[in-house]
Amino acid sequence: EMQQSCKRIRRGTHYANGDGVGRYYKLTDPEADKVHGYYYEKQTSAGWSFGASRPNSYNFMDGFTVPSIYDWNNLFNKLGGKEVAGGKLKQTGTNNWRSPNTGATNSSGFNAVPSGTISALGNIAGFGFESTYWSYDPEGTRIQGRYYNEVRFEYDSREAFIRDDSQNYVGYYPIRLMR
Repeated sequence: EMQQSCKRIRRGTHYANGDGVGRYYKLTDPEADKVHGYYYEKQTSAGWSFGASRPNSYNFMDGFTVPSIYDWNNLFNKLGGKEVAGGKLKQTGTNNWRSPNTGATNSSGFNAVPSGTISALGNIAGFGFESTYWSYDPEGTRIQGRYYNEVRFEYDSREAFIRDDSQNYVGYYPIRLMR
C-alpha cells in the first residue's frame, strides 16, 4: 500500500500541466544520482513556478502530489506516531545511511535514503546522515506561520521530524510525492 501511494521524484522537471518546476539541482555522480535523484528549491514543494503569483495544482504526475504537513502527520500517525515513524520509513542497513541507522526497519516500504541537502552555492550537507524533504503548510499558520516546512529523518533516531523554515533556507531538498 505504501509503495502504491508514495513516489520519489527522481528527475521531474515539469508539473503535470506542463509548467516547469523552477530551479533544481542534479548530482554530478551518476551512481549517487540513481539513488538520490534531483534536489528542488522550496517553491517547487508548494507547486510554485518561478514568476507565478499563486501555486499550481501541486500535481506532478499520475495523480501524485507534494504532501502537505497534514499528509505527513497522517502518515506518521498510521505508523504509530512521530516517535517511531522515522524508523519505519528509513531504508535499512548502512550502505547509504551512516551507522547506527537507529530503528530503521522500512516496514512501510517508503525506503527513505539519506540524501541530505544542497546549499544555494552547491555544497552538500547531511549526505548519509539525514533524509530531508520539502513539504508545505497550505494555511501558512500551523508551524509558526511558515508556509514551507521540512520533513526529516536522521541516522541516529527512529523519530520523524517536521520543522518550519524559520531560517528561510535557500537551497535544495528532495521531494517525496504521495497520492
